[in-house]
Amino acid sequence: MFVSTIDLSDDLFIYQNINDDEDEDQDNDESDDEEEIDLCVIEPRLSTFKDKVGTPGFFKFWTSVALASLTFEIGEPWWHEFLELWSQARKAIDDQRAAEIHELEAAEEQDNEIVLAKLRELIGDRQFVSLPTQRAMRAYAIEAIPELEEFTDEFIKSEIQAMTAKIQSRGLKRR
Repeated sequence: MFVSTIDLSDDLFIYQNINDDEDEDQDNDESDDEEEIDLCVIEPRLSTFKDKVGTPGFFKFWTSVALASLTFEIGEPWWHEFLELWSQARKAIDDQRAAEIHELEAAEEQDNEIVLAKLRELIGDRQFVSLPTQRAMRAYAIEAIPELEEFTDEFIKSEIQAMTAKIQSRGLKRR
């Protein structure tokens, strides 16, 4: 027969976000400090369990014979309450981070739309319209709108191709 226990430990009171992008973490040592959050700040009721640190809260018994095995698991009532609060606190942090990421992405998308609007406004610029090639148009656009450097060459090329088609369809001079 085998017995296993899980003790409440101090590290369960700390939220540690593990990034999938390890290269980014290696370049930024400060990110380690920012990733640790005291869960008791998020869910103050967790602090009532601090006195249980080092106490076993979950037990697992198992045994096996040639053709069968038996497993029995039992947790202390306080352990289940702790896990519920712990999960809620972690979920609150994850939800907050997801909302922040969503806000950042929305702001970035809005910024990109502003840059694209500036690019599309160049169709009214006589100097831009008179350029002989799309490469020249691209160079002019990047010089006029430095934020375009953040976009891929393929994207800028397709936008300028669409603008060239509009210039031709509207009969605007490209001389």
